Formats: sequence, structure tokens, C-alpha cells
Amino acid sequence: MKKRNFREYRVLIAFVFFALSTTYYRFESINEKDEVLEDVRIIAEGQAETSSLVYLETRNEHVNLHVKIDGISREQSDFKLVRKKYIELTKSYVCSSDVLNKYLYQNKPIIVDLLSTNYTSSQFANIIITKKTCV
Repeated sequence: MKKRNFREYRVLIAFVFFALSTTYYRFESINEKDEVLEDVRIIAEGQAETSSLVYLETRNEHVNLHVKIDGISREQSDFKLVRKKYIELTKSYVCSSDVLNKYLYQNKPIIVDLLSTNYTSSQFANIIITKKTCV
């Protein structure tokens, strides 16, 4: 049987490293999404409305986060006040979230869309949160 040369081993080791790192980062991404899914409920904790995660996507340059606030309507008389309250609560949540803070310290802004339904057409606020916002 022929001995393998150094180059073959190098290619094999590189392939194994690539496969393991790809698997790890996919697993890490799933864990992060699950953690944010649970934590996002904090936004409306103690309020008449409830909050839930609709969408989370991590990109090279930023993170997209869509959060649905159930129980808010543009027709309600105090909509502007409620909107302002949820913008502040969302900023507070993002700045205190361990998962999202990791991205802020990588200088990736968190772009949050607050929605009144699961659809992006129901957006009532768009917030861009950076590391400077959280100081």
C-alpha cells in the first residue's frame, strides 16, 4: 500500500476542519435564534400587549430582527405614546441581550422592525441600534 504524502494529509485535515466549523456555526446560529425567541418576550413583559419573534437573520454587515407586538393598533388613540414606549423597551432589550450584544461589539448594527402582525406591511417602527446607542 502506498504511503500518503504530506499534501494529501493537509487537504484531508483542511476538509475535516471546514466540515466541523460549518457544523458548529450552524448549531451556534440555531442556539442563538432559540435564545432570542425566548428572550424577546421580555420586551412587553408587564404590559397589556405581548411580544414575539417573527424573523431573525444575521448578515455580514448587520442583524435583522422583526418583532411582533400583539395588541397594538394604529387606530388606538394613544398610538404615538405606545409606539414610543415600545421603541424604548426594544432598545433596552437589545442592549441587555447577551446574544445581540455580541453582534453590537462586532460593530454590526441591529435593525429592528416592530410589527403589529406577522407581516412586514404592518411595521409601525424601524430602529437601528448600534453599540453607541447602548452606552
